Amino acid sequence: FAVDKVFSLKDLLPLFALAVLLPLTKPPYAVLIGLIFLIPVKKFGSLKRYLLIAFVLIGITGILIWFGSSINREYYYRFVPYPGVNANRQIVYILRHPSGYLKTILRTVSSDFVFISQSYVGILGWLDTNLPQFIYPSYYLVVFFVALTDGHAEIGFSLRQKLILAFIAFGGFFMIATGQYITWTPVGASKINAIQGRYLIPVIPPLILLLYNHRLQIKEFILRYLASIYLGLILATTMVTLFLRYYQL
Repeated sequence: FAVDKVFSLKDLLPLFALAVLLPLTKPPYAVLIGLIFLIPVKKFGSLKRYLLIAFVLIGITGILIWFGSSINREYYYRFVPYPGVNANRQIVYILRHPSGYLKTILRTVSSDFVFISQSYVGILGWLDTNLPQFIYPSYYLVVFFVALTDGHAEIGFSLRQKLILAFIAFGGFFMIATGQYITWTPVGASKINAIQGRYLIPVIPPLILLLYNHRLQIKEFILRYLASIYLGLILATTMVTLFLRYYQL
């Protein structure tokens, strides 16, 4: 959405840095590299240059994911608290039962929906310190409201770009769920262990951008004012919650 110009090597360096850093931190988040397809081809100068850069970025990401997983797999099992975990056998199980695995994901989301949605906002400590219950629904209402009403005339998403955003968001969730199923869940289990909402923080923004529009708009300073008040309320409430977690008044 910046001024139209052909990308120089300097402009591309941050993308290559992300292609290296994302798979080496949390491999499922490497799906965010796919956001490169939001960028118009004309900014790369030519379709050939565009495809070459995309191929190199995705190639770097894929190689590093394979390299990191092959090293970590050797040392991982001794730290997993669940018996019956075996990454190699779990991958084979998923490939042999793709429809059954999709049902496993849906079953996990259905049964753990409240926990996942609340831990996305925040369950503190060792997942034993909830924030006041009003914060969880109000947070989603505020995010939904801001996403619908914050708009700029010079920014817009085409249908193709929105499809890419949706693919990245749901693809990211699929990668996270699969990572937990492979490395943290017994082979063939009917439910995925240990999916926390905070794992989804990096992949939710593309989903929120699907609500971006030019029809429902509120002046920016009003949104900033209201959002600042709400964030201040959440932070103050969180501080009180943490204090009461350790001290009795």
